[in-house]
Amino acid sequence: GIFMAGFERVANILVVEDDKETVEITSRALGKGGWRATIALSMEDALMDFDRIKFDLVVTDIFMAGMGGIEGIQRMREIRPDVKILATSAGYSEMSPGAALKAAEKIGADAILPKPFALDELRRTVAVLSDEGNEESDGA
Repeated sequence: GIFMAGFERVANILVVEDDKETVEITSRALGKGGWRATIALSMEDALMDFDRIKFDLVVTDIFMAGMGGIEGIQRMREIRPDVKILATSAGYSEMSPGAALKAAEKIGADAILPKPFALDELRRTVAVLSDEGNEESDGA
């Protein structure tokens, strides 16, 4: 592989999204943020190598053809309880952050990002979830 000096470890991120344009924009934005992004165009594809490849974080759409994000997230949780999951959906755009977080927890995700999202917001959320500084915040 490529050796990158100065990086302790690059977080491996799986992007699950059936819209080709969205998946390209998302993975490119993550790449620019210094993460390694892998693309899956369906939850079925995402789960194929999920036990073999050690992803640190999954960014997944919730509403997709075939197996949706909700069932997929539950399966990912069974395989890798420690993986961080960021769910994205246009279905949450009118929801308050608190309600969105509750919904995320209910489906087994760590966070929800409403669509359309700003790319800097995506990177900020991924940075928090991948916990790069590793400092826990006390305040809620």
